[in-house]
Amino acid sequence: MSGDTKLQVRQLVWEVQNTLSTSKNPSEVSQGLLRLSVLLPHDKTSKNQDFPDSELPEARKEFSLHHYVSFLEFLISKLSVDWLGRLGEERGRELLDRFFLDGVHQDAFIVLTSAVQNTSPSYKQDKCVSLLEQFLTQNKMTSMFWEQCNTIATGHMIQTNQSDSRRQPRVHNALWEELVTILATLPDRMANKLQQRNRPAFSPEQYFQSLALSMWETLEKVYSAIKASQDCSMAFLQLLLGKLCLQGHAGLVLGVLLPKLTRQTRQDFVWQRVSCLLLTGVQDRCVESLVVQLLTQVSCAQTGVMVSTQVCRTGVWRAWWCTWSHRCHGEYTGVQDRCVESLVVHLVTQVSWYGTLSRLLGDGVLRSQKLKYILTHKCLLIRHYEQDRVVQNIMGYLADSPTRRHLLIETLVKVLEVWSDSSAIKHTSYDQHAYLSKAILAGLSHLNSKEKQEHKQDFIRRLLEGVQHHIDSPVIKIRRLGMIVAESVTKMVDPDGQKLKFEYEEDEETSRLLSLLMPPSDPGDELEGDMETEEVLMSKTSLPQKEGTTRTSGQEGKVTSSQSKEGSDSELDSDDDLEPYDMPEDTKMSKVKSPVYIRDCLDGLIANEDADRVEACLSVCEQLVRRQPDNLEEVCVELVKILLHLQNSFAIPEFTRLRRSAMVATTVFCPLQVSQYLTSEFYAPNYTIIQRLDMLEVLVGAAQELSQPMEQKKATRPEPLVQLLPTPDDQSREPQHWREVVQKRIEKKTRRFAKGASKPDPTPVPNKFHTVAGHFFFPLLKNYDSRQNTLDMLGEDTLVLGRLVYSLGAILYAAANTMVARQMSKTLLEFVWVLRFHTEPYVRQSLLFAVSMVILSVPAHVLTSDLQEEIFEGQQWLQDVLEKDTDAECQKLAVQTLMLLQNTLQQELGGGNTQQ
Repeated sequence: MSGDTKLQVRQLVWEVQNTLSTSKNPSEVSQGLLRLSVLLPHDKTSKNQDFPDSELPEARKEFSLHHYVSFLEFLISKLSVDWLGRLGEERGRELLDRFFLDGVHQDAFIVLTSAVQNTSPSYKQDKCVSLLEQFLTQNKMTSMFWEQCNTIATGHMIQTNQSDSRRQPRVHNALWEELVTILATLPDRMANKLQQRNRPAFSPEQYFQSLALSMWETLEKVYSAIKASQDCSMAFLQLLLGKLCLQGHAGLVLGVLLPKLTRQTRQDFVWQRVSCLLLTGVQDRCVESLVVQLLTQVSCAQTGVMVSTQVCRTGVWRAWWCTWSHRCHGEYTGVQDRCVESLVVHLVTQVSWYGTLSRLLGDGVLRSQKLKYILTHKCLLIRHYEQDRVVQNIMGYLADSPTRRHLLIETLVKVLEVWSDSSAIKHTSYDQHAYLSKAILAGLSHLNSKEKQEHKQDFIRRLLEGVQHHIDSPVIKIRRLGMIVAESVTKMVDPDGQKLKFEYEEDEETSRLLSLLMPPSDPGDELEGDMETEEVLMSKTSLPQKEGTTRTSGQEGKVTSSQSKEGSDSELDSDDDLEPYDMPEDTKMSKVKSPVYIRDCLDGLIANEDADRVEACLSVCEQLVRRQPDNLEEVCVELVKILLHLQNSFAIPEFTRLRRSAMVATTVFCPLQVSQYLTSEFYAPNYTIIQRLDMLEVLVGAAQELSQPMEQKKATRPEPLVQLLPTPDDQSREPQHWREVVQKRIEKKTRRFAKGASKPDPTPVPNKFHTVAGHFFFPLLKNYDSRQNTLDMLGEDTLVLGRLVYSLGAILYAAANTMVARQMSKTLLEFVWVLRFHTEPYVRQSLLFAVSMVILSVPAHVLTSDLQEEIFEGQQWLQDVLEKDTDAECQKLAVQTLMLLQNTLQQELGGGNTQQ
C-alpha cells in the first residue's frame, strides 16, 4: 500500500471527525458521513469522490485495519439526542447505522458490546442496544462468521509469499478468543446490565437459537465454497461451538444444528466431511460435553453410514478430497483441542441412533486421541448415564465402520475386565455397575460370527472370573446383574456350546437389559415432533375400530340372548349340560385332619412321605403354639429344630412364611430355651447360609414381638351402671357406665379456649424382652471371627456378617431403655469399631445401621457420660465415611446417622443448660 493512500485516508478521517465535532450545519455533517462511508467494506450505494477507483480497495483496507474502531468509538462518544437532532431522525439513523452495520462486523460488534457495558442508562446505551439487536435480526451474524472463514483463507494465500507465515494466525487467534467470549456470554452481560430493561432478543433461548441459525447459514456457504473448489476454514466455527458447549449452551445450539446436519449428511459426502470437521475440531475440554449430549436427547433419524466412503477412495474424488482437506484444515487442524470433552458429552446424549453419530463424527476417533479416550474410556468406565442410548451409540459407532471395529473389541474386553474385577464390584455404585453391564450387552449385539470365534476364549475367561464375584455379593441386584450378563455372553459368544442358566426375578430392569442384545434400528427420518403427531393421528383413527368392536359385541349379545330365549322354550330335564364354574375362593378340602395337639404336629412335620399331612401340620403349627399348651416348654427346642431343617419338598404354598412364623411364635413363648439353642447353633458346622439367616430372622422377629407393649387387664371393682331409658338411637347400644354419661354431659356444656392433649398419656408397661435380651444378643458375638468349612464371615460369607450386624442392631433397639441396653450398646460399638474399614459396602451399611440403633436405644445422658469416648470416635468415623466412602448408600446413611446424633446431643445439652 502506497504512503499517499495511507496519508489520504488519515486526513479524510480527521476532517470528518472535526466536522462532526464543530459543525452545527446538518448538511455539512451529513456530507462528511457520506464521504467517509465510501471506505466501508460493505458499502455499495455511496459515491466515491476522494479516491480513484484503482486505489479504493487499498483505502478501504487501510481504514478497516487502522481507523475503523477508533472512529466507531468517536461516534459512540457523540451519541446524544441533541447531536442526532442536527441530522434529522430518518437521515441520521440511516447514516449512523451504516457505519455499524455495513463495516467490519466483528469490530463493530465488540465496540457495541463494550459501549453497553461501560455506559449507564441513557440514550447512548439504548442506541447501542438497538444496534446490537439489529445485528441479530438483520443477518449480520452470518456475515461476521463468513468473514472469519474467508479471512484465514486469505491470510494463507498472503502468507505463501511472506517469510513470517505464523503471524497472521496468532493475530486472528487473539481476536477470535475475545469475539467468541463475547458471543457466548452476551445474554448474561445484557441481563446483568439492563436488568428489567432487557429485550427479548437477548433472552438465552432466543439468542442462542438465532446464533445457531447464523452458524448453519455459514456452514451452507462453506459447503458452497467447497463445491466450487474455493479456500475456506471452519476454525472459527469450531472455536465458537466449543465455547458454547463449555458454557452449557450446547443443548440449544445443537437442537438447531443437528436436525439440519443429519438431514444433509444422509447422502451427501461433502456434508459428512463438513460435519466431521466441525464436531471433531473443537477444543479437547468441550468434546465430551457435546458427544454425551448428542447420544441421549435429540431424536434425529438417519439412514446408512458414510455412504460416500468408497466413492472417495476412487479416482478423481480421492484426489479432490485430499486437496480440499489440506486447504480446509491448513494450520488449524485440531486447533484449540481443549474443548473436546465438552463436545463429546453433548453428542452422545442427543443423537438417537448410532448411524447418525457415525455420519457426524466419521473416523474422528482414529485421528483424535482425546476423542478416543473420552468415547472408549471416560464415557464408559468413569461416568455413567441413565439413558440406554449412550452405550448403544458408543458401541454402535465403533462397530459401524470396518476401520473402527478393532476399537469395539478392545473396548468390550476392557469393560468386561473392569466388570469382572471384585474390587470394582465392591467400590463402585450399583448404577455405575449396571451401566457397565449395559455396555457389555450393547457391545455383544454388534459382534459378527468371525469375531465371536476369535475372541470367544478371552470373553469366557473374563466372564467366569466375574460371575463368581457377583454371586458372592450380598446385594441381590448385583447378583442378578452377574446372572444376566453371564447368560447373555455365553448365549451370544458360543451359541452352540453349553449355556449358563440362572433363576432370578424378572422385572422392568431385566427387560431393559435383555433388550440391549438387539442393536437399535434406524428410527427413520422423522423428528420427535412428527412422531408425536403421528401417534395422535393413529390414536384418533383407532377409535372407529373400538366402536366397531362394540357393535360386534352387541350383535353377539343379541344372538346369545335369542339363543337363550329359544333354549328356554325347550325342555331341560337334567343338569348334565351345565359347565362347572371355577371357584377360586373355595376353601381347599384336605384329605388329612389337622392336628390338635403339639406332639401330633411334631410327628406330622417329620413325615417326609405324606405331603398333605406335612402341609396340614405346618399350617396350624403357629396356632397350636400360641395356645400355649402345657408341654410347650418340653418340646419347644425340638419343634424349632424340626422347623429349621424342614425342606419344601412338596412345594407347599407360603412355606417360608408359615415355617418362620411358627419358629417366631415358639421363641416368643419360650424365649430362654429357644434363644440359647439358636445362638449356640448359629456358629455350629454343617448349616447352610439360608439356615443361619433364618436363625437371625427368628431371633429378631421374636425380640420385636416381645418388646411390644401388651394391654393390661385392669382389676377394678364392679360399679353400678346407670340404666337410662333407651332412645331409638341407643336401643342397640350397650349400657354405659355412669361416669361416662356424666363426663359426656360435662363435655357438651364446657367451653374451652385452649385444648390440651386429646388422648391420655399411655400407661407404662414393662418390657417383657428385658429379662432375656442378653441371651439373644451376647452369644451372637462370641465366635464371629472363627473360620469353618461352612462359615467364614470375615472372608467370603460377608452376607452373613452384614445380616448379623443388622440383627444385633434390631435386637438392641428392641431392648431400648432397659438396664442391659447400656452394656449391649458398648459391646456393639466395640464390634463396629473392629469392622469399620470392611471392604464390602453391604457390611459398612449394616455397621452404620447399628450405630444409629445405639443412638436411638440408649438415653442421651448415657451417650454423654458412659459412652462419651465411643461416641466421639464414632462421630469421627461417620465424618470420614461421608467424605471418603465410595458407596453412595453408605454416604446417605452416614448423613442420617450424623444428624440423629447431633439432634440427640443438642437436646441433651440444651436441656441441661435450661435446668441449670
